[in-house]
Amino acid sequence: MNITRPDLNVFYHQVHQNVAKKIGIQDFEWKSIEELEAEIQNKNSEISSKVKSFIQTYTNWYKVHEKIEKTGSSGNLSTEENSDLMNAIQDRDAKRAELIEELNK
Repeated sequence: MNITRPDLNVFYHQVHQNVAKKIGIQDFEWKSIEELEAEIQNKNSEISSKVKSFIQTYTNWYKVHEKIEKTGSSGNLSTEENSDLMNAIQDRDAKRAELIEELNK
């Protein structure tokens, strides 16, 4: 995995910006994550909930990768590591799809 914690933070900001743009929040590109979270919550609590859920599952996916890298087993995963990774990927992708579906309503 070639994603770092700073990359992850940039990605989270982009997610918030993309959602804010999609739901019509003005000047979204000039606002922090905290500002965007508050405005998204005020504008649509259901979408806000989906964003938080997606961010959490994405963070969990990242943590699985971190754990694998720390053990040095990347490319040669144990059955448990492979299962953890596949579950994290499925959860991440499902939450992303839920968020996108909610945004497209």
